[in-house]
Amino acid sequence: MHIFKPCAGLSAIAAVLMFTLACGSQEPAPEKLPEPIERENVRFAVIPKQLDNPVFEYARIGAMQAAKELDVQVQWRGPETYDPKRQVEILRELVAQNVDGIAISCADPDLLRGPIDEAVETGIPVVTWDSDSPQSKRAVFFGIDDYAAGQIIAEELGELIGGKGTVAVLSGNPDSTNLLRRVAGVREYLEEKYIEVDLLETVYCDDDVDKAVAAVVDTMTSHPALAGWAMIGQKVFAWGSESVSLLWRLHNGDKITEARDGWFVNSGIDRVVLDPSKFTHPERYIALEDYRKQFQSRLETAGER
Repeated sequence: MHIFKPCAGLSAIAAVLMFTLACGSQEPAPEKLPEPIERENVRFAVIPKQLDNPVFEYARIGAMQAAKELDVQVQWRGPETYDPKRQVEILRELVAQNVDGIAISCADPDLLRGPIDEAVETGIPVVTWDSDSPQSKRAVFFGIDDYAAGQIIAEELGELIGGKGTVAVLSGNPDSTNLLRRVAGVREYLEEKYIEVDLLETVYCDDDVDKAVAAVVDTMTSHPALAGWAMIGQKVFAWGSESVSLLWRLHNGDKITEARDGWFVNSGIDRVVLDPSKFTHPERYIALEDYRKQFQSRLETAGER
């Protein structure tokens, strides 16, 4: 979770924004992965919504780290741009290759329901991550309760600005069901709990950093008294690493005992703010600068920077 006030000026917000969109949320130390055992050519596939969104690159890094530790093969395949129909084609191509498991972030949950069910019916376990297809036969979903996360962000933002003022929400693709649920959580909480807060129309950037920076600058220029922004991110490395780990456990017939209601593995959220001291319980938050350092450390561990 990211909450920022514009008092530091446009240049600072632009810098923070670029980092936020590119990186998602702070990653805690990863849990120990299951010990690898002898096997022959176990092949999993991980499918992001799109390849041109930088946050999914971190999911790829996480997936490849897990693949190395578990000694399995992982294909990373997805549409170049946001294209739900192409994502369906890719899923079906992987089913035809008879991979041993598929993890997918669903661009269109309804469109993917049938293809996911087809994969499961052929004996291929499917895990969803980031964006679920709740009516499908997928085994588990790894991610967050999007609506609840939006409400948490709204609660924190309301406290930070003293319950009054004009605020804005930044999100990615306006067609993504999971992102729309997060925005709805923010809006409905603020409308119910903070009657003195004026919420602007949501700013969508199509998961493009340059568009996001331009949109934020334009919004702040048009609303110089803007009290704050709500920006939403997730545990992007874990999208890949935990999905691969879950597939490995399912491949070996293990039950996912931590799954709530049998299907929901909650990744949790991180409260990332510029200055934790501005909150009633600062110990609940991580400062942006500390977050940067932890994120960079994870990249260095992966040998990516």
